[in-house]
Amino acid sequence: MELTTSPAVAIERRGAIAIITINNPERMNALSASVRDALRLAFEGFEDDRSVRAVVLRGSGNRAFASGGDISEFPRMDSAAARSNFEKLEALFAAIERLHLPVIAMIHGYALGGGCELALACDLRIAASDSKFGIPIGRLGHTLDLASARRLVRLIGAPKVKMLLWTDEIIDAGEARRVGLIDEVVSPDELESYTLSLASKIAEKAPLSIAGTKSVLAHVTKHPVARPGEDIAQFAAPLFETADFKEGVRAFLEKRKPTFVGQ
Repeated sequence: MELTTSPAVAIERRGAIAIITINNPERMNALSASVRDALRLAFEGFEDDRSVRAVVLRGSGNRAFASGGDISEFPRMDSAAARSNFEKLEALFAAIERLHLPVIAMIHGYALGGGCELALACDLRIAASDSKFGIPIGRLGHTLDLASARRLVRLIGAPKVKMLLWTDEIIDAGEARRVGLIDEVVSPDELESYTLSLASKIAEKAPLSIAGTKSVLAHVTKHPVARPGEDIAQFAAPLFETADFKEGVRAFLEKRKPTFVGQ
C-alpha cells in the first residue's frame, strides 16, 4: 500500500487501484482553489501510468464527498474571477472524463453544488444510503456553467434540473438513484467494500477495452446522431491487433483466466 498525502488530496495505491481522497474535512471537503487544482494534477498524473487500472474518488470522513465550492472565496470574485474559476473547475472535470481509466465516485455524506458536479464527471457513482445531493445555487444567486449543465441534462433531463436548481432541493440517495443521478446505493457500512470490489472487478478486464469503451461512449454522447461517412469501427477495429485482444481470445478458447498487459 502506497500513500501520498498533500494538504489538499491524499493518493493511496491498493494494487492496481488508486484511491484519491479530497483532504479538506474541516470545510466538508469544499472545492477550494487549492483542492480543485490538486485534484486536477492528481488525475493528470495518471494519464501515463499503466500500472493503475481503476481510480476511486472519495471525500475525507463521512460528512461529505464534497460540499461544493468554498463559499468563503466567493466575496472576492468578480465576473472575471468567476469565469476563471469555472474554467479551472471544468479543467478538473475534463481531466477526469479524458482519463483512459475508469473513475468511480464513492460518495458518503453531502455531494452539493460543485461537489455534485464533480461526481457527475466520474464514470460511475456509488453512494451510501445516507448521502444527500443537490445544487442549491438559487440561494446564492448564480447559475451553472454550460459544461456542467450538459452533464446534468444528459443524466436526469432538463425538467428535473430546473426543479433541483429553482427550489434548492436536497435529495436523498434513493431519489438520486431513481432519477439517474447516481448508479448504486449501498449501506454506509458496505460502501467502501462494495466500491473497491467493483473497482477490482473492472481492473481485471483488458485495460484497452475499458479505455476504448470510455472513448466510444464519450464520442456518441458528443455525437448522438451518426454523421455521413462515419467510421463505425474507428474505436473497435484497432483493438483486434493488440496483444490483449489476442490473449483474451486465446484464454477464452483455452478456458483459462486471461493475463492482460495493456498493450
